[in-house]
Amino acid sequence: MFLRKKGQVVRFAFLTLAMLMMNLLVIGESLRAQVDQLPDEELQERLSGQASEVSANEEKERNSQDAEVKADGSGSQDKIVGRVGKQPIRWSDVKYRWKSMSIEATPKLESVDPVLLRESITTIAQQRIAMAELDRRKLGVTNAEVDQWIERRVAAIEGASVSADDLADREGLPLSQWRQELRWQMSWQRYLRDRLSEERLKEYFESHRERFDGTELEVFHVLIKCEPDQFTQRKEAKNRLADLREKIAKGEITFEQVAQSTSQGATAKEGGRLGWLAYEGAMPQPFIRAAFELKEGEVGQPIETVFGVHLIWVKSIQKGQKDFGRSIAAVRRSLLEHLFEEIVQSYPNPPEISYGE
Repeated sequence: MFLRKKGQVVRFAFLTLAMLMMNLLVIGESLRAQVDQLPDEELQERLSGQASEVSANEEKERNSQDAEVKADGSGSQDKIVGRVGKQPIRWSDVKYRWKSMSIEATPKLESVDPVLLRESITTIAQQRIAMAELDRRKLGVTNAEVDQWIERRVAAIEGASVSADDLADREGLPLSQWRQELRWQMSWQRYLRDRLSEERLKEYFESHRERFDGTELEVFHVLIKCEPDQFTQRKEAKNRLADLREKIAKGEITFEQVAQSTSQGATAKEGGRLGWLAYEGAMPQPFIRAAFELKEGEVGQPIETVFGVHLIWVKSIQKGQKDFGRSIAAVRRSLLEHLFEEIVQSYPNPPEISYGE
């Protein structure tokens, strides 16, 4: 299965957000037309769990899902796999994400790669925080507008008796969850409308030219492996790598020697050499972003990814020649990620993201 191949899993995990953002650009014209002059309303269900506009029937529907067990006995049909604040993230939410990207989901939760699952849960949690921020800014689409869109879609299906529940079932979600997904998609599309103009894309290209013009970096790294929730170990690893960075700067030891003696990465024996890397690739975004902020010959401060803590050295830089016209797709994708991160980070006192039940 696609999701079980290790190399593809890692690449997929770090392309999840970009692909999700791009999917939102192809929402149908009928959906976009309905978010033009939408009325404001009070905030919807808060991530803190202090307020809720979920109806009693919808809440009953959600609770009943916890008791559902698949015929194969896995019990993972709608298992809670994480939370953002008090709000649960369910297995069906994860599968819906993969379906929206035309990715064939592994049928059993237990067979999914844990790195992939964790990245997917994080993306879903961040989406809900972004939705809360749009609501806080009075930019969120109302539930009434979502229901109107669903009603129009039901009415447009001729020659068949189809309900809103039927449409939600086709998406692999209970109606209440599908309504939430539609509200997010419509709200996000509305937010993006004036932020992805050609002028804005050109400005973003010029301010981040090396990311898009084909520039490649010859990169070396030192990795100390830590799980994402091993906070103490990560702090210790950052301190250790910061000390080693000082020794490298003073000429007491070379980067290659540090990699050979310290790194837990696969390239330790080669002095940590990863080779020539472009911005658009399979590397984790925090890693490649940090690398592209360095000058030729510079060793950066320790940075974190899901794999652990890294020390990065950019030995050489080979400038690219691609212009804006040949880079527009990558520029759009990167700007989408930037706008999404900006919204998420703007939310005051964001709730904690937890994994598992």
